Amino acid sequence: MLTHQRKYFDISDWKKEQDYLQDMHKHGWKLKNVKGITYTFTSCEPEDVVYQLDYHDQANTDDYIQMFQDCGWEYIQDLNGFAYFRKPKREMHGQNEEIFCDEDSRNDMIKRVYQGRVIPLIVIFIALFLCFMNALDRPFALGILALFTLIYIYIIFKFIIRYRKVL
Repeated sequence: MLTHQRKYFDISDWKKEQDYLQDMHKHGWKLKNVKGITYTFTSCEPEDVVYQLDYHDQANTDDYIQMFQDCGWEYIQDLNGFAYFRKPKREMHGQNEEIFCDEDSRNDMIKRVYQGRVIPLIVIFIALFLCFMNALDRPFALGILALFTLIYIYIIFKFIIRYRKVL
């Protein structure tokens, strides 16, 4: 049996997304895949399973996936640069076995997210701003520019604030 749930997590909510997937599995719903904001789950026996997300820009995805599989992590899928893995808690060695075994590796992942997502947003914003500068005499263009400006400022500052809290 399948179920679909729509849930939105932004790029700085990866920990909340992991917790959500773990909770679903505890209630008998194993993640099958994610497409955009739609999560597809299959019915399963309730089990305590740890879900981990890693942001990567690996050129050789097969070697990257194999590295985690060699450590017992089941690869689920890639989505927008994030790789989804899971592992039953009973198979974990030690209390806090995670993909990120220390704060430095977790911080490196957060920096990769920042460089891969926020910096391009800033570049896109600047490009849009320059394009609309020629059309500022038209109210519609000015409204679009104002809307994009507010959205981009919100996204960028939200990520920077969360990014700094984690570091």
